[in-house]
Amino acid sequence: MSLHAWTEDQLVEQPAIGLFAALGWQTVSALQENFAAGGSLGRETRGEVVLTDRLRTALTQLNPGLPAEAIQTAIDELARDRSAMSLEAANREIYRLLKDGISVSVPDREHGGQKTERLRVVDWAQPKQNDFLLVSQLSVVGNPPDIATILGQITGLLDESIAGLSIGESGPPPIDLSKINFESLTQRFQESKHRNTDLEALKAAIFAKLEKLIRLNRTRADFAEKFEALIESYNNGSRNIEQLFEELLKLSMSLDAEQERHVREQLSEEELVIFDILTRPAPELSAAERDDVKKVAKTLLERLKSMLVLNWRQKSAARSTLKLAIEDTLDLLPAAYDRPLYSQKCSALFEHVYESYPEKNAGVYTEVG
Repeated sequence: MSLHAWTEDQLVEQPAIGLFAALGWQTVSALQENFAAGGSLGRETRGEVVLTDRLRTALTQLNPGLPAEAIQTAIDELARDRSAMSLEAANREIYRLLKDGISVSVPDREHGGQKTERLRVVDWAQPKQNDFLLVSQLSVVGNPPDIATILGQITGLLDESIAGLSIGESGPPPIDLSKINFESLTQRFQESKHRNTDLEALKAAIFAKLEKLIRLNRTRADFAEKFEALIESYNNGSRNIEQLFEELLKLSMSLDAEQERHVREQLSEEELVIFDILTRPAPELSAAERDDVKKVAKTLLERLKSMLVLNWRQKSAARSTLKLAIEDTLDLLPAAYDRPLYSQKCSALFEHVYESYPEKNAGVYTEVG
């Protein structure tokens, strides 16, 4: 048997998918999902955990006599945010909605006014009437982690490790990860008798900086991949501790340069993200065309910020207006951007705005600022 046959995919995931398929479920892989209204799952961004279009179709088929407003009310109730509830309470509430249905108000055409109807979410009497779908490899993006909390936890763990090695007084002082000086760290490493501890301090500092940089700009994910590759090379014996420390220092300096790149590009941090989305990847551009892309980035950010309203992500009209603004502004891109690339950039930018600006005057850039 080949090594491939022993993977989790072959041993667990594929047999499970096959079992559900045998039971009559439709199965779909979201590994190469296209994000658009007409995409493979109908999701606009990775932030959506409910397949709203498919749910609407299923509820309409199960409740043919109910108006579209009642269907929308049910969708809103099923998909509403329950993060403030305990896991047990949230699960119990969803279970009851699936089991008993949802109370909706509909026009009473016989007597006038409104009346209450029970909207079915699942047809328990005739299971074949339901739309059963299994999605594998579904990618979901939630709220980014609290970097300050993570950094505080890392610092605490390192303090405990250093204390356990009894180097508080006789050895070099512990590193303050929030104000780390890589030159002094290099000197300390050369003199230290506790290189493993110092290496962990450097790794933690770089990890924290990476988290912040990628949180602001997801196109920087290649830095995280390089960091992981360096750690892996040390773990598998390709690099010794001195070589890893030296490479991590080089990476830290490149992160410093990346942190200031928006200044060199004469863009704000928010404008730089849009510029990076438009140019990673991009066709071959002249210096003048790169400047034109920067102008598009600045114009688009200004337009988008003026359009964000309260609860805009939950409002279909607001989302549509924002999409049109993106498409309209990207029409100003250089001619080197063909239509397929143009469409790809429109989708990528909408996903960026959806994930980074959940509300007007709120989001990752407000938090970091």
